[in-house]
Amino acid sequence: LALGAVVLAGGAAWGQDSVPDSAVYALAPTSRLDVHTGTAGLFGGLAHEHLVRARAFRGSIVHVPDHPARSSVTVTIFSDSLEVLTAADSQDRAKIARVMREETLKAAQFPEVTFVSREVTPIEGGLRVAGDLTLVGETRRITVDVAVDMAGDTLRAVTRFPLKQTDFGIKPYGTALGTVKVKDEVELDLE
Repeated sequence: LALGAVVLAGGAAWGQDSVPDSAVYALAPTSRLDVHTGTAGLFGGLAHEHLVRARAFRGSIVHVPDHPARSSVTVTIFSDSLEVLTAADSQDRAKIARVMREETLKAAQFPEVTFVSREVTPIEGGLRVAGDLTLVGETRRITVDVAVDMAGDTLRAVTRFPLKQTDFGIKPYGTALGTVKVKDEVELDLE
């Protein structure tokens, strides 16, 4: 798995729900959660790749320094907040965003994309996080390597990993009788 970017930042806090000797970090509004799409099909080379950014999300990391395996991560992305940043013009961006929300992600029926960690393992330079990703009502176990940097009251986590749409029952969008379509594998880049 390639490393990219998910910035989870916030002040350390202790509460009744916290694990003893743990710090709770909130996902900062300045975090970046991107999806990169590729093209496929006979004329896929004539189509454009797209960058999609989540504008509304929440999440937290419970970090247990003395027992990293007891740490946890939760992230929720609101499907209707996804914005297409790349397209030929604003009409194309609006059409692509509509199709993505209504047909691909079915945002009215499945308003959230969620990740809940199940296992955290220390690795050199960070953590290996295994957990359940739920997308369009389908939950699959994924494992990602996350580069982690801590400074003061801020924890920075960065990851980049591929995800196949068909693993979640999503048929990649296509047009022109399937000669131009979105590649099945997309890449998530979180900072």
